[in-house]
Amino acid sequence: MEQKQEVVTCKIAALLKKYGIRTMTIDEISKKVGISKAKLHSFFGNKEQILSESLDFINNQLKTKLAPVQSNSDSSVEKLHKIYQITFDHLSEFHSMFFYDLRKNTLLKSKIQEYNLTFKTTIVYPLLEEAKKENYLVPNTDINEAADCYMKFIYYFLIKYKSDPVIANNYINSFFNKYVVR
Repeated sequence: MEQKQEVVTCKIAALLKKYGIRTMTIDEISKKVGISKAKLHSFFGNKEQILSESLDFINNQLKTKLAPVQSNSDSSVEKLHKIYQITFDHLSEFHSMFFYDLRKNTLLKSKIQEYNLTFKTTIVYPLLEEAKKENYLVPNTDINEAADCYMKFIYYFLIKYKSDPVIANNYINSFFNKYVVR
């Protein structure tokens, strides 16, 4: 992606976070980003491609935020907790309409499911395996079940925790109480 297109994608991602997806038309995006519709179309093609590129950008922002945690020397359990908090904070930046709109758009919904699966298999699952090897997990913990449970916070977040960090914190604490040796 060329630099100008990346700057435009960053601006569009910020708009989508602030206003949601369906409420943003090509005209509005063009005006708020400060480029012509023709230039917008030359960068992306259609609105679906704009949304897809913007979601990729947003997902990459989260990966960038998580990278320092993944590479630090904390225990796997501490990393899981920090990753949860960073992800929660990242998702908290979005207007609730964004999440509502995601559920209504089949292409974007499948893209989010793909991101979640990648998140689970490349971040959560390996950390749970490491925690099990280090005897941080309750004996006989099923790693797949624990990973699924950990990932549920994303789905719950989209539905009800957005405006209530206390409930969200209770959820992750219940995960750690169930699976982590104290």
